[in-house]
Amino acid sequence: MFGSAAINEPHRLTARILTPAVHDACGATIALIGTPGESRMLTVARDEGGAACSGLRWLRYNPRATDDRSELRKPRVRSRHLPRLRRVRPWVRGGRVIDQIEIVASGLPAMSVVVITPDRYDTISTVLRHVHAQSVRKELEIVIVAPTVDAIPLDAPAVQGFRGVRVVPFEAVASSTAAARAAGVRAARAPIVAFVEDHCFPQPGWAAALVAAHREPWAAVGPAVGNANPHSAIGWANLLIEYAPWLEPATAGAVEHLPGHNSSYKRNVLLEYGPALETMLESESILHWDLRAKGFALLLEPAATTLHMNFTTIGASTRLRFHSGRLFAAARARRWPLGRRLLYTAAAPLIPLVRVRRILAQAWRRGDAALPANAFPALAFLLGCDAAGEMAGYLLGAGAEAQRAGEFEFHVDRHATAAVQREGGDP
Repeated sequence: MFGSAAINEPHRLTARILTPAVHDACGATIALIGTPGESRMLTVARDEGGAACSGLRWLRYNPRATDDRSELRKPRVRSRHLPRLRRVRPWVRGGRVIDQIEIVASGLPAMSVVVITPDRYDTISTVLRHVHAQSVRKELEIVIVAPTVDAIPLDAPAVQGFRGVRVVPFEAVASSTAAARAAGVRAARAPIVAFVEDHCFPQPGWAAALVAAHREPWAAVGPAVGNANPHSAIGWANLLIEYAPWLEPATAGAVEHLPGHNSSYKRNVLLEYGPALETMLESESILHWDLRAKGFALLLEPAATTLHMNFTTIGASTRLRFHSGRLFAAARARRWPLGRRLLYTAAAPLIPLVRVRRILAQAWRRGDAALPANAFPALAFLLGCDAAGEMAGYLLGAGAEAQRAGEFEFHVDRHATAAVQREGGDP
């Protein structure tokens, strides 16, 4: 019975609450609140079809009572099948410090998948369906960062069958995606945290491959990346600029950096950054370089594959490339002296020449016949836009671009004229 995991000793807190509600493996919603003299557990059971069963039952547990006055008595031996309590960092409500307590199914999830949405469930429903199709779904926790808890219907089919689902309220998702992801990391319970974008679709075997790779001492593991809308030259140009080093078919091995917003990390490594985590997640290449400087190793695991949907309209792509270039340069040069910033500003026009040579070498090495020839003029133009953004970033910093992240990170389908056409693009 759930009550067997009740509190083992009296507590001196004014109140205890469970925030947010936890759903156990059987689909029951569990909540725990209480007073110094008594803790109560509320369970809302669900039948096999997911409908709430009639009636609620309050189970009393008095930690000071040792006889039959307590319906829920402290167990002599903890069963590995019982839920467990975990004390987490205190937080403040109304001027009072209140502990949060969680009741979770026995054992931790193998990996927490962090998904962020600026508005509603529909924005992330497709990527959640892909995560739901993973063979190790029952070992995964889904952490959804959304403006409000009510924005996510926890009875949706795509969020059933996981080890746990948690909604983290965060009002400024659209204007601070890095801070939203950092909030997801801190709320996660698994030792591994994976990020996925709303327009990136993990393929079968993705989760199992990442979990298996993290059994080794890699600080971060990234997937190979495929094209979700391969019939657009502009889409290919955007994909090459963002993900050329990791395009499928890829070779497994240690790398300098990994696909941004779509890689996985050991959670304790990220938490070591403390309040600086938000800054490091603004441009994950900076995070990866810093991890390597600290002696950590990064792995590209091609057994994990994800398909990325790309912008395919020239106007949106131009704005995207300027935005990305400026944010990257601003993050990279955050602590640079003025002289170095000016030097890189002056050298920025040469960036397209360096990058186009590197990207073409990677594309030819792959020998992908699906890569259209007219992608290369678009590639050259968009690299110029990216370089203009870097010039602005080195010289002026991020400016208002930091608050415009949501314009480019969400609802990519609005800027894509070609639908997802790869087999398995939508399970």
